[in-house]
Amino acid sequence: MKRVGMVGTLPTLPGVARKLIAMVEEDHVSVQEIGRLIASDQVISARVLKIVNSAFYGFPGRISTIRHALVLVGFNVVKGLVLSASVVDMMTKGMSGLWEHSLGVALASACVARRINEPDPEEAAVAGLLHDLGKVILSVGLTDVFAEATAERDKRRSSLFEAERAVMGGLSHADVGAWLAREWNLPVRLREAIEHHHAPSHARFEPRLVSIVHVGNAIIHGLDFGFAGDRLVPPLEMSALPRLGLTWPDLPPLIDTIERMLEATDVSDFAL
Repeated sequence: MKRVGMVGTLPTLPGVARKLIAMVEEDHVSVQEIGRLIASDQVISARVLKIVNSAFYGFPGRISTIRHALVLVGFNVVKGLVLSASVVDMMTKGMSGLWEHSLGVALASACVARRINEPDPEEAAVAGLLHDLGKVILSVGLTDVFAEATAERDKRRSSLFEAERAVMGGLSHADVGAWLAREWNLPVRLREAIEHHHAPSHARFEPRLVSIVHVGNAIIHGLDFGFAGDRLVPPLEMSALPRLGLTWPDLPPLIDTIERMLEATDVSDFAL
């Protein structure tokens, strides 16, 4: 945990993201006020609208304003997208391919959520987008630890997750991401998806959402979309599929659907 505390050396969130998190604590905040705040940062608002209008959400008409996005997908989803838009620069600079991987997991998580009739597939997409937040922190803010972990990965021919645990005393990017999620006051649903996406049975409050991201992450690794630090497919926890009401025969058609959506998605559209 001592090393995780060093993450405080990272750049702070943009002002609009910090104000948005603080605004949650205020009473009687209107959609109009939230929309005006986000729209005040043209870069972040453009990024949010780009993602909301992507294949992840599939709305029949284009969403042209932040206020419209707030009404359709809800405040928590837009808040998560603002945070995603705030760290995308760190994502793209920290690890080549991580942003593409995160986009893929967002899309896959939304597909899984819709397949099982989850009420908030949009939130599943945000959880997928943020699940590897800890890798951003390690690759940008703790470069020595990250270099040690990648060297250990190559030496062991293991996953990056296993190598991180070996060099960080049992901790991983999931723990680092959860620490930052708490610092940023993210909703518990998103925090658990970040912290337990490798082991959804450890989630105390939202094992279903965490299982959705867990399955989506495994599928995107299997399809080799983007790069998350290694080319190994993480194992599926045995309880994850039954928890979602899925069986092994359900996976091939689900994977086919996700693969077609990925092929139809131009990642360059998200070169934010």
